[in-house]
Amino acid sequence: FVVTDAMSFGSAFASFGFAFGVHPVLPSIRSSMRRPAQYSSMVLCSFAGTLLFYLPITIVCYAVYGDEVQSPITDTEALEGSAAVKVVTAAITGHLIMSYPLLVLTPETALEETLRVDDRACPLAGRIMVRSLFIGFTTLVTIALRTPARFAPLLDLVSACT
Repeated sequence: FVVTDAMSFGSAFASFGFAFGVHPVLPSIRSSMRRPAQYSSMVLCSFAGTLLFYLPITIVCYAVYGDEVQSPITDTEALEGSAAVKVVTAAITGHLIMSYPLLVLTPETALEETLRVDDRACPLAGRIMVRSLFIGFTTLVTIALRTPARFAPLLDLVSACT
């Protein structure tokens, strides 16, 4: 297998890196764990789970469709409406939904500390407000970048910076 277009390799690497994009939040997760001694097991299981989530889909789709597979896979004509596209879409959606709380934990916590939410009269309400604003902001960004043509460059930029 030879990559003839360096930009396609960069995009593929960025997409795969995005799947493992939890690295920046691992310290926050460890500090918030009830039993930090289980951190190593948690990290190992998380990475193994992510690999088991993506690897079978990647291998099967490439083995069946080879170089005809487009990026994103949902744009491949031969796969339109197939079970493979539905599984991939479900897997990606599931991954995003399950990883979202982990990815926003660090910036949310940092903003809560900056705003001194815990020092306020009603810290729970402050945390709810900060976290609701994060969800609102994420929703707006998602709506603004909802097409692959807009999302791919942002994904490459974010993956390159993390």
